[in-house]
Amino acid sequence: MTAYAATVEQLTSGSAEDFLSSLGGGHGTAGAALVHGAVVPRAVTRLPAQRLPFLPDEVTGIPFLSHDAAVTGRRLGIGELRCYQLFDDNSPVLAALNSRLPHDAGAGGPAGADQLRSVADAVVAGRSAYQIFMVESVDGDRAEIALARVPSTYALTAAVLAATVRALDDLPPGGHRAADVLAPQLVVDCVRAAGGQVWTLDGTLSAYADVEAGVI
Repeated sequence: MTAYAATVEQLTSGSAEDFLSSLGGGHGTAGAALVHGAVVPRAVTRLPAQRLPFLPDEVTGIPFLSHDAAVTGRRLGIGELRCYQLFDDNSPVLAALNSRLPHDAGAGGPAGADQLRSVADAVVAGRSAYQIFMVESVDGDRAEIALARVPSTYALTAAVLAATVRALDDLPPGGHRAADVLAPQLVVDCVRAAGGQVWTLDGTLSAYADVEAGVI
């Protein structure tokens, strides 16, 4: 299974600081894959700049296995899971990844976050915001794609948070992961509540190589 996430949207100071802090490894492992339940470091290399179906621009893929993705992959019994964050060449987030900005003195914290936010806002000005998730699953001769697109990451976060709060009454005390307690259909409803759409398609991404952004 291969998962892709692409985002074009203005950053808040909080989201910029959260991104910078994530580069230190607290949220997952760069370049890792999940193979039969084990996190394998340095198993995945970056995707060179290329056009992918359903996206408006050429993108570079940065492999990053989050802790949540690894936990979910184990729970679902996925044999191999690779995850990519996709960025176009003008992305200041990609520039930060390339330069390892937060490892430079003074680059992290509120000052670094404000600097990243300012650059990001200038780059995305005038562009339509979006977040796209693509998951390609291949099992023998069977291949499927799950595709979701939302116009705002913040609206999606708010919709999932609201659904999670409503689910609290049915949960025992303690910590719970949203992926473990929210039914798949409820998550689909959250995407639609955020103004998004969800599709399932037969075949691999390569079969849709000529499909333009916004066309299914």
